Amino acid sequence: MLLLQLLFHKYLPQEKLFDEINSILLEKFPLPVLALIFFGSAIVEELLFRGIVQNILGIWLASLLFSLIHVRYLKKIYILIEVYLMGLILGFSYHLTLSLWIPILSHFTINFVTAFLIKKGYIKMENKMENKIENS
Repeated sequence: MLLLQLLFHKYLPQEKLFDEINSILLEKFPLPVLALIFFGSAIVEELLFRGIVQNILGIWLASLLFSLIHVRYLKKIYILIEVYLMGLILGFSYHLTLSLWIPILSHFTINFVTAFLIKKGYIKMENKMENKIENS
């Protein structure tokens, strides 16, 4: 999952991957606070989508619904695809292990490591469209 995210950030246009909400969170909060936010959201989302929805609708539909609740990505197709693929991987990890801890810890890890890499400057997260407007 991390490799997929790193490849997206390396090869896709940054303006297609820019997320205003994540940008604000990363600017506003230090890593320990982000860790708590990410861990809490991973628990809630995985209990809901893997623990309940997947058991009723299956991996494919649970992953689709998982991606669709990230409503802010509906106009950002690359991020939506990335979230859907992440949902599939999390879904299959739950299916294979029958443990919710695997997708919870994986979900937390992908979010936290990505935030760490962005905050440390290893992944650039900027709105190039906004930069073009400011520079003109």
